[in-house]
Amino acid sequence: MNSIVNRLRRLEDSGHGHCPECYQRPKTTLAYYPDRGERPPQVPTCLSCKRPLAHVVRVVFEGEEGGGY
Repeated sequence: MNSIVNRLRRLEDSGHGHCPECYQRPKTTLAYYPDRGERPPQVPTCLSCKRPLAHVVRVVFEGEEGGGY
């Protein structure tokens, strides 16, 4: 799990992923759990270019819970 977090941090810090028109980047990460009946969250968008200003993560579990590291 630690390597995924580090890879995401490096990607965010590298300057990639910003809007070519307004240069804004997603500012937050929104997670939701469809197995718990949650729906995808409303994502804020840029007023000028309408691009999303958040990363949305769909969290699903396979097998028994508690097997993470």
